[in-house]
Amino acid sequence: AHALSDSQSMRALKPGGKRVDQKSDHRHFLLAQPLFENVPPRSPAFQKFIQEIQLRHFEKYEIIYRRGDESNHFYLVRDGEIQIRRQEQSDDGADSRNATVFAINRGGVFGEVSFLTGEAHSSYARASLDSMVYCVPGKAFLKLLSLEPAVGQNLALELSRRVRRAHSGEKQETPARVHTLFYPEDPRRGSELCLELGRALNQENPDAVLLLNFNRYSVLKSESFPLMSLIWNRWPNVETSVILDNAEHAEGGFDVLAGHEVFDSGINSDAIVDIVPAILGRLKKYYSAILIDAGRDADHPVVARALSQSDRVMLARNPRTPLNSPKGNLWKEVTAFCTEHIDDFFTRVITISDEKGGRRPHDDSETWASINPYSALYRNHIRLRSVRDASLQIGTPERAFQTGINRLARMLSGTRRGLVLSGGGARAFAHIGVLEVLDQAGIDFDVVAGTSMGSVVGAGYALGKDAREIEAMVAKIIPDSKAILDKTIPLISFFRGHKLNRAVLDAFGDARFEDTEIPFYCNGTDLDSGQSIVFERGYISTAVRGSVSLPGVFPPLKLGRYNIVDGGVINNLPGSILRDKGYNRIIGVNVSPLEDPHSADTAVEARRGSFWERFRDYFSLPPIIKIVNRSIAIQGVELLKFRLSDFEYVFHPPINRFDVFDFNLREQIIEIGRRSARDHLPEIQAALSRARLNQ
Repeated sequence: AHALSDSQSMRALKPGGKRVDQKSDHRHFLLAQPLFENVPPRSPAFQKFIQEIQLRHFEKYEIIYRRGDESNHFYLVRDGEIQIRRQEQSDDGADSRNATVFAINRGGVFGEVSFLTGEAHSSYARASLDSMVYCVPGKAFLKLLSLEPAVGQNLALELSRRVRRAHSGEKQETPARVHTLFYPEDPRRGSELCLELGRALNQENPDAVLLLNFNRYSVLKSESFPLMSLIWNRWPNVETSVILDNAEHAEGGFDVLAGHEVFDSGINSDAIVDIVPAILGRLKKYYSAILIDAGRDADHPVVARALSQSDRVMLARNPRTPLNSPKGNLWKEVTAFCTEHIDDFFTRVITISDEKGGRRPHDDSETWASINPYSALYRNHIRLRSVRDASLQIGTPERAFQTGINRLARMLSGTRRGLVLSGGGARAFAHIGVLEVLDQAGIDFDVVAGTSMGSVVGAGYALGKDAREIEAMVAKIIPDSKAILDKTIPLISFFRGHKLNRAVLDAFGDARFEDTEIPFYCNGTDLDSGQSIVFERGYISTAVRGSVSLPGVFPPLKLGRYNIVDGGVINNLPGSILRDKGYNRIIGVNVSPLEDPHSADTAVEARRGSFWERFRDYFSLPPIIKIVNRSIAIQGVELLKFRLSDFEYVFHPPINRFDVFDFNLREQIIEIGRRSARDHLPEIQAALSRARLNQ
């Protein structure tokens, strides 16, 4: 932070120490704020007070004070935005997750409670935009308070309002976020994506959404007045209402402000650069999200400054465009510019594959050939599929494309949805029926996690298969229990696992986690340490094989120093994986019965025929396996009770009458999944539409 040492010269230190003239004095600004309302403008005490305060500049993400810091002053925001954040300790007491309590915008006061009580700060303050903040020394304020009682009354009113809001249960407004989208090879197509994304953001966010258009190639036929010229000529005395009144209302329900004129030769872009954070700070008071359409001009001074203030940066490209072509080079140039000029770029970037004309095999490897597949450029990735190769018909996109746009909107809004599928052997076929009903209801998810047979269904869903395709897949690889059970001498397990290996390979081949439509996770258990192992990269077939390795039935999967057995041994409904990854709307489907009266009758099939046939069938699945299976199930039920807080909603299809090896009863089990999903659909929809948590 840089301090203003000369209040009477009305100058401010900007980043790098450059001194620039302020366009108005501190007195005029402060007297317009509620805290100093009714203070006489010519008050000698107020004039003295102004000389004691300092105006400081804080860059985006810079900390103003930390939790536990002592306080002998408080703060008032001149421009920008400050977020007051607290630390939430995770259940294991290790990592901490930060949550925003509230945001302070222009004219807002913060840090005053700790100053008045003399106690250390219980939270910390961080700039969410480049911000100008007054630092008010305690002694100077107390002296003003003794000479101008109106200040004390104003402060008491502000504190009482905050206390009233806190105790009324009134929901705190979630701070607005700023997101910038580039489509270097096709900026006109980028403007189409922004319009659809604006529509989706408007549906996902509780308040209005703004599209700030810096795209010279936009499809919008804007009739906006010369916004940037007016703002600069009147700054800082331009009223925010003037800007808002000139916003155009788009068909998708969001507002649009045009900024094309920054590219005109007659405008002083360098002068506007300094006030971009302040403009965004004022607009953030009125919008829940600000989307910036930047086209391809990342290196333009105004666009670059807006980019530096963004919470997320989106880089879109067509995967059919070779990276070494002229258009591909444009994408690489913009990416290189962003990497060089944005702090924490790799935690803020989202890459978008705009797959026009359908997707070809191996498109993804062509798109990201020069990128480490485990980098953030690959992980934070959205696919937009459309069969048509022409321009979008705004408002009427294809279902697959709209699904991708909705996923992107939820990622930007902090409302990502997760689906968790439990293990349960053949009972996991119920998941297929659940997926079918959810798809018919228009419900899609942003991530899926599964355990054991739930990982088989979950992997298929993550790879973009619908319920019918997943059913066909499992019908082919596991038509009945004999398809995966091959007896052996029971030294390590009763079955060799060769058939299981072939079944998993037939289902997923050489598909990798990086090939999925949405992120996919599954878990196993290390037999030696008892730790839960989370699979999130590499070959899906290997991960699934480890996750389904039921102890005693199949041999463990040897993977490096680990001996992997079924993930359901210690976590049969792994919602914690998604919660730890930052997903906050998680639906769980549990197909392991909470009560299992039929477990003692576990068998491959109904026993019929002669004595010797029944004798053979009895030992096709020895009694010890029934005991192991039931022991794991009992433990899983008890552990599940402690994991329910990971979910927004969990439901349990009634599959108690089915056995874990009833693979031949696939259609009956799938139908039960359908019925259960229909019964629980209102609760699922309500859980997914709850107001988002502050972040």
